[in-house]
Amino acid sequence: MKTLKALVAKYNAASLILRILVGLLVGVVLALVVPGAGWVEEFGNLFVGALKGIAPVLVFVIVASALAQGTSKLDRRFGTVIWLYMLTTFLAAAIAVVTSFLFPQTTELSKGIWGSSDNWLMAGQMAKALSCSTIVPKDYQGNEANALVAIDIANRLQTSPLMVMQNLYVIQGRPSWSAQFLIASVNGSGKYDMELQYDEKADKAGKPYSCQCWTMKDGRKVTGPVIDMEMAKAEGWTTKSMSKWMTMPQIMLRYRAASFFARMNCPELTLGFYTQEEVIDGDFKEYPMEEMRQSVEDEIKANANTEDFEEVVPKQEEGTAVTETIEEEVPDFMKG
Repeated sequence: MKTLKALVAKYNAASLILRILVGLLVGVVLALVVPGAGWVEEFGNLFVGALKGIAPVLVFVIVASALAQGTSKLDRRFGTVIWLYMLTTFLAAAIAVVTSFLFPQTTELSKGIWGSSDNWLMAGQMAKALSCSTIVPKDYQGNEANALVAIDIANRLQTSPLMVMQNLYVIQGRPSWSAQFLIASVNGSGKYDMELQYDEKADKAGKPYSCQCWTMKDGRKVTGPVIDMEMAKAEGWTTKSMSKWMTMPQIMLRYRAASFFARMNCPELTLGFYTQEEVIDGDFKEYPMEEMRQSVEDEIKANANTEDFEEVVPKQEEGTAVTETIEEEVPDFMKG
C-alpha cells in the first residue's frame, strides 16, 4: 500500500507534459496488446467527451482569473498568450489536414449499416436528415425507419439513397420498384454488353400482341420469357383497377418483359422486389398457414361420409360357362 502511495505521489509531482506522454504511451501499449478491448475504448470516449465539455469552461476560468489578478505588465503577457494560442490552433489545423491526406480514413460499408456501431449511427443520422426533407416521397417524410431501410437498400445496390426513395413505392404494404428504375439498373450494371432490347410482335389487326426482352453477353444471347396479351388476359392483368393494359399495351408489355428478364437473369438487382405494375396487377393477399389448415379441416368435416359406397359386382354374359375344366395330363406309369 505504501509503495502504491509513493508511486502516486511521484506521478503527481511530475510535470504535466510528462504525465501526458505517459498517458499516450499507456494508450499505445493497450492498443497493441488488447486491440479488441471495448471497455478501454469506452473509457477513452468518456474522457474525450468530458474534456470537450470542460475545456471551454476551464479556459474561461483561467482567463478570468488572469484578468482579475493582472498587473501593469498584463497587456504584454496577455498578448503573448493570444499569439501563442492562435499559432498552436493554426498548427493543429494544418497537421490535421496533412494527416488526413497522408492517412485517409474511409467508412467501411461492405457489411451494410449493420456492420458496426459507427455504421449504424451514421446511417441513423442520414435517415434523420432525409426524413426531414420535403422533396422525398411521403412514405419517407417524418419516417426515419423507412428512410433507414432505403439507405440499406441503396448500400446493397451501390446507388444513391435518394434515387431509391424516388423509385421504391409501397403498395398494399409491399415495397416495389418502378419499371423504369429496374430497366435503368440492368442497363447501368455493366453486366451485359449492350442495353436491353425488345422483340415485339403485333396481331392481325396491327395491335401490340407480344414482347420478349433480350441482350448480349460475351457473344451469347440472353433472353427473358415471352409476354403476350393472352397471358395478360389469363392472369387477369387487363381487368385490374388502375391497370394500363387496355390503354397502353405496348408499354405494359415492355415493362413486364423487362421485369421478368431481370428476375430471371439478374435477381441481385431486384432484391426479390416486384415492380409497381406487377403489384397493381397481381393478387398478393397473404394466407396464413393456420387459416389454411383450418379451412382444409372444415372442408373435410363438411364433405366426409356424405355419399354411401356401392359395391359393384361384375355382370356375367348369358350362355357363357362360369368355370372351365382343365384336363391334366397323367403320366403312363400312373395309368391302370
